[in-house]
Amino acid sequence: MKHQLTSFLLIALFVISGCQPKTLPSILTIQGDHIVCKVSHMTTKTEMDDFTRKLAVINVRLDLTGTTYLKDGKLQNLKFVVSLPNGMIGTAATDIVGLQYRYYGFEYNPEGSPSFKTGSFE
Repeated sequence: MKHQLTSFLLIALFVISGCQPKTLPSILTIQGDHIVCKVSHMTTKTEMDDFTRKLAVINVRLDLTGTTYLKDGKLQNLKFVVSLPNGMIGTAATDIVGLQYRYYGFEYNPEGSPSFKTGSFE
C-alpha cells in the first residue's frame, strides 16, 4: 500500500508540474524584411502597444480589436489581424490557456517557406 501511495504521489507531482505555465517572454524582431512577433501570457498591454507602433513604422498594421487584458495588464484573450505592405493578411486568436503554453503571433520571411505564418508557435 505504501508503494502505491508513493507511486501515486510521484505521478500527481509530475502531472501538476507539467501543467505550470511556460516562461515565454515577448518577442519582436525586425531584421530587414524578416519580422517575428510572438506573444504569450507574459505579454503586457504596454508591450502590445509598443509592438503596434514599431510595426506601423514599417507599414505593418497590427489590429488588436477584440484583445483583452487582465487587471495586471497581461494578455487574457488575444485576437489580432496583421496586414503586411504587400497585401498579405493573417489572423489568430486564443485565450489565456493557449497563451500559457505556446507563443501566438506571426512571422513574415520572404525567403521562407511558407513566407507568412500566423497562429501558434513552439
